[in-house]
Amino acid sequence: MPQASCAERHLSDATENKTMFEHYRSINAAFTLASAGTVLVALGVAFLCSTAITLMHEFAHLAAARSFGLRGRLAFFALRGKSKVWFFGIMAANFDDAESFAIGAARLRVVIAAGPVCHTALTVLCLYMGLSLQGPAWLSLGVSLAGAIYAPISLLNFMPLPFGTDGWRLLWPITDEMRAASQAARAEGKAQ
Repeated sequence: MPQASCAERHLSDATENKTMFEHYRSINAAFTLASAGTVLVALGVAFLCSTAITLMHEFAHLAAARSFGLRGRLAFFALRGKSKVWFFGIMAANFDDAESFAIGAARLRVVIAAGPVCHTALTVLCLYMGLSLQGPAWLSLGVSLAGAIYAPISLLNFMPLPFGTDGWRLLWPITDEMRAASQAARAEGKAQ
């Protein structure tokens, strides 16, 4: 029982105004002082929170798309474009290319940015609010761990990495894809 009280003390100390790295240190200290049962349940809570963050990320893409009149659906284990990295395609919001290009580049960028913005907001909420949750230590540990895990992932999602991240789609391929789609439409129109 003294281990749980030490973990709870580290979690309560973490709610003060601290930097993100100090929050990570508090989460680490709380995990090392918590009992094995508390850690195991906290890992389960972190998994559930991580799943919820991923779902909300994709639903944010869908909500933004629907606000512009696009129809889409959630797809599981869908590879994005030429990506061969499977874990970047566990879940995706899929849209018809012709419809998505028809709304224009600015609106398409809003649809693409909606997911990472939601993802980042939920991550920050989990990281900071998880540490101040009242209740059992496993709940605070689990929610804050989900935030700690997803903070770097949120940053990676905004980076223009050439394997299908939202950051990549925000900056470069829209114009190339739109140009290729419009050329294909023109060529199809001439053929008829």
